[in-house]
Amino acid sequence: MGIIVMKLLEEKIRSVYGASDSIIIAIYLVVAYTFVKVGNFLIKNLVSESLILRRIISGKNHIEGSWISNVDNHGCAICNIIVNGSSLEIDGEHYDLNGNLIYSWTSKTVLFNYPLMIYLSESVTYGVNCSESIMGVTYVQFSRVGDKIPTRYSGYWTDISRRKPQVTFYAEKIISKKHRNSLNTQQGRLALINEFISQGRRAQ
Repeated sequence: MGIIVMKLLEEKIRSVYGASDSIIIAIYLVVAYTFVKVGNFLIKNLVSESLILRRIISGKNHIEGSWISNVDNHGCAICNIIVNGSSLEIDGEHYDLNGNLIYSWTSKTVLFNYPLMIYLSESVTYGVNCSESIMGVTYVQFSRVGDKIPTRYSGYWTDISRRKPQVTFYAEKIISKKHRNSLNTQQGRLALINEFISQGRRAQ
């Protein structure tokens, strides 16, 4: 279809303007460049807006979504893995067993080569009267059952400055719509945390 349109355009230009081959070639290049730019824009936006397309592109290594983890067997964390263009962004929050926020974190740099992911993050811990910012590195190893996409991971976080002890965790992907919706409220998060802990999930 594109070739037919280009041929019709060429014939029209030659008949009206008597354009030379060099001018026709220049027009071809401009039109082709425009098609490529528009195509890339549409594809990029379609992928960024469509979880289904991102799922198809990443295939069996699809890790995007929300995960719940048991952190050192004394609390739970909700971790969100987000695809932003060609890169990954990660943020999360760690709660105690009463659903109170202990710290939150956001990734700065993410390296991913399935099944391993390593990322540098900045964490903000929340105390009674103050907060503290800490840089750390998280090491994650994903696992899958059979040929399906990964639904579990384990790993550890370490404080770059060595002021805080190493933290280990075990996580499972939040798959059901009911559980994903429960993340929107503190009460829902607390119920999900209690369910996760009560079923015996433990940091490995």
